[in-house]
Amino acid sequence: MSDAGPAPEEQQVEFHKPKPVRNWREFLKEYAIIVIGVLTALAAEQAVEWLHWRSEVSIARKSIFAEMAAADDYFVRRIADAPCIDRKLDRIAEMISAVAAGTQPQMLVTHFNGLGAPAGDSDWQAERSSQILTHFPRDELALMSRYYANLPTLVDWGLQEANVWEGLAVLQDAPQKLSQSDVAQLRTNYHLARRFAYIIVSNAKRQLAISDRLGIKYPAPKPDQQDGRCNANSTQTKF
Repeated sequence: MSDAGPAPEEQQVEFHKPKPVRNWREFLKEYAIIVIGVLTALAAEQAVEWLHWRSEVSIARKSIFAEMAAADDYFVRRIADAPCIDRKLDRIAEMISAVAAGTQPQMLVTHFNGLGAPAGDSDWQAERSSQILTHFPRDELALMSRYYANLPTLVDWGLQEANVWEGLAVLQDAPQKLSQSDVAQLRTNYHLARRFAYIIVSNAKRQLAISDRLGIKYPAPKPDQQDGRCNANSTQTKF
């Protein structure tokens, strides 16, 4: 029986025991390293999240501002057309007076159509539902909220105004087919048209003032388009 060689020595595993903290200075040093590491990790996570929401806010802002600029186009046109609308309503008042007196009015206005309404708020509502608005700067969000809070009322006024102008269209049947009740209704519609013209223009200026504060660029009215809508001598002026 051959002699077996010597048994291999077992490799000893070294264990590095943590150094015992000898004094408060060493303890604070170790503590500071841990705290700084945790804070650095949290800061990095927050930085990534901040960059993400910054991008989302930028995309949402472009969408909302484009929607507001579309509504502003309507407000700009309404303000520019205000003198023409006043002149047209002056003529309508004269026509109503002539009909009430039983005489044939001078038919200077042959079309009575609605003046339209501002664009809706679908983009604003979509971003609101997505909770992105909570990441906007507070002052900016307050201005946008004020703008959109006024918009449904202005849309409603525009629709009501369209109905009023449609009611004024019966003047085209004057005076033979109109009764005294028709004349009374015409006068009511005339005063409503005056009222809507005033409040819509007044609030249109407030809306544009908000857009100015937000830095939104809206188009200026084109002179040729305004002349086409508001030619004082035209008998075919349409609204």
